[in-house]
Amino acid sequence: MARSCLITPWDEILIAAGTQESHVRLWHTTTGAQTQQLETGGRSVRSIAFHPNGKQFVTVAKGVPFAVWDVYEAIPPAKLSMCREPSGTIAQLVSFHVRSSRANAGYRVPFGKRHFLLQRTTMIRVVLLVTLVACLPSITHAADPAKPADRFAQDNLVAWCIVPFDAKKRGPAARVEMLQKLGFKKYAYDWRAEHLATFDDEVALLEKANIELTAVWFPANLGEDAKKLLAVIEKHGIKTQLWVTMGVPAGANQVAKVESAAKVLKPIAEEAARHGCTVALYNHGGWFGEPENQVAIIEAMKLKNVGIVYNQHHGHDHFDKFPELLKLMKPHLLALNINGSVKNGDKTGKKIVPLGVGELDVQLLNDVLKSGYAGPIGILGHTQDDAAERLADNLDGLKWLLPQLAGKEPGPKPKYRTWK
Repeated sequence: MARSCLITPWDEILIAAGTQESHVRLWHTTTGAQTQQLETGGRSVRSIAFHPNGKQFVTVAKGVPFAVWDVYEAIPPAKLSMCREPSGTIAQLVSFHVRSSRANAGYRVPFGKRHFLLQRTTMIRVVLLVTLVACLPSITHAADPAKPADRFAQDNLVAWCIVPFDAKKRGPAARVEMLQKLGFKKYAYDWRAEHLATFDDEVALLEKANIELTAVWFPANLGEDAKKLLAVIEKHGIKTQLWVTMGVPAGANQVAKVESAAKVLKPIAEEAARHGCTVALYNHGGWFGEPENQVAIIEAMKLKNVGIVYNQHHGHDHFDKFPELLKLMKPHLLALNINGSVKNGDKTGKKIVPLGVGELDVQLLNDVLKSGYAGPIGILGHTQDDAAERLADNLDGLKWLLPQLAGKEPGPKPKYRTWK
């Protein structure tokens, strides 16, 4: 049972609820998915207050000190971060409000020549907010730095580009069985027109196998194919990402192009919101594939359910400025698809190679770690090899890279099945 419930102040993307069972649960407002469950160590969570930046919040739970939590930077589940005790006045107020069991009508709070009457729960949140702002500079995090094995854990990996890209031409049942054997818990659905007739069957099989449909490749319109996809999404009550790309929008200048793209995409995003889904702008080269342009489109649309899915295999021109682009995209980044990365690989027949083959892999994956991004990580098929073998090559390559991301010596290099 929830005792306190708040929404992130600046973007209204997350809801935090404190329970009588000492948990704090975070939900995504658009997808409805629970993103984290945090354990306070107390008996019940009395109150929660978000910092105005929406990135931290403070909780008071019965039987333990108040605590500051990192919303976006920590690897789920976030680790408790105890704040050194602030000024005596604030500490006494927090202590008083936690201990108090009286049903007070409210508190008269001086503000200039006026007084405001605050309800008890509102007053507690005001005090907690002041506490949070006061102690943020001196927060001591108990959590260790993000570990590569956490960020790139198997249950956070999304199999992508394996429907039309598969020498075995698997159907829904064989594909879901392949995902299970490889250990994938998440899947992004790409398709061609001939695959749509079995999309409903595939979703049913995914549900039975407890594999999340993280994303669906989606057209840049609401035509017949889009209607078929949305009908299945609605039938199964799926809250997923719709990955959308488009060509160069009409317009004589940058402002006109941004406005034109926003006009095309807005109806899609509004329809997605009606189904509880998000829209992720998919970089596929050209003007639309530039992160600066995608962020400009998102800002022009002014819709809360629009973000970005970034693809390294379509970003060879971005390698030199990847950390800068990650920082720009991160507030909007819903998914990140990684790839073996070779400098100028798109010009030398090495655009898509297994992880571990590219000389830039360690650098780019470390950039991801340093950015604090903790969302889904896509693993590519995207060749006409056996999709199971190409996915396995990428999994083996990632496993080989992980020790290097932690500054350790790797083991023997993988023996790739689909690359020589």
